[in-house]
Amino acid sequence: MMLTCLATAEVLKKETEEANEEQVLVKLARIKALKELAYIEAQIELKTVKEMEKRVQGDWSVKQLEGSFSKGEQ
Repeated sequence: MMLTCLATAEVLKKETEEANEEQVLVKLARIKALKELAYIEAQIELKTVKEMEKRVQGDWSVKQLEGSFSKGEQ
């Protein structure tokens, strides 16, 4: 009886340790996924900012051309 209880306790201890290890691995995977998500979001934001800068630059160029055309008409 005593040996059976000890064996059961040992099995439960081992299962608990394995479950804890799996939980740690899941947490590490989640951290990695969150870092990757943050990187992807930053890349998207950077791309958006660059596209906006191009549009602003384009608008500025158009205004310069309009200004030089209007000066030429005078």
